[in-house]
Amino acid sequence: MEKVLTGIRIVLVGFIFLNLALIFSLSAQNAQTSNSRSDFLATVIAPKVITEYSKLPETEQKTQVFQLNEQLREYAHSGIFLPLGLLMTMLLHTIRKGKGWSCLYIILAVCFCALCGMLDESHQNFVDGRGFEWLDVGMDCLGATIGSILGLFVCGLTWWIWKRVSSENRN
Repeated sequence: MEKVLTGIRIVLVGFIFLNLALIFSLSAQNAQTSNSRSDFLATVIAPKVITEYSKLPETEQKTQVFQLNEQLREYAHSGIFLPLGLLMTMLLHTIRKGKGWSCLYIILAVCFCALCGMLDESHQNFVDGRGFEWLDVGMDCLGATIGSILGLFVCGLTWWIWKRVSSENRN
């Protein structure tokens, strides 16, 4: 059992590092590059989510795309920190081997993600046209919290299945 948990921990740590690398590589993009990529995504999504988008005047379409772009940029923070919170919670759960402390897992995972979010935002102070924004750190923490809650659910379900299969194999 311990060898399996060690293997799982190694995989989780690897995915955590990959997630962090993605976060910091995206924040290393200058403002123009970052905005053009999210603006492209907003332009692709707008006709699908805005009712009668094609019937709007061109100036209104641009306004709608601009507003959607702003929303996408904020949601992206939560979206990229969600897997980090999930992975951190799962890692903490394997260390304690499912022995209670569920709230502590969430708190530790979210604190780790908040620290990463603040480092990420601080890093953006050195990138052309970017800067530190507390709202972004808050959105990072929101994503991490949702990911942590999902992580506890996944760990609890996995632990329950593992124990059930183990007990059936003993009988």
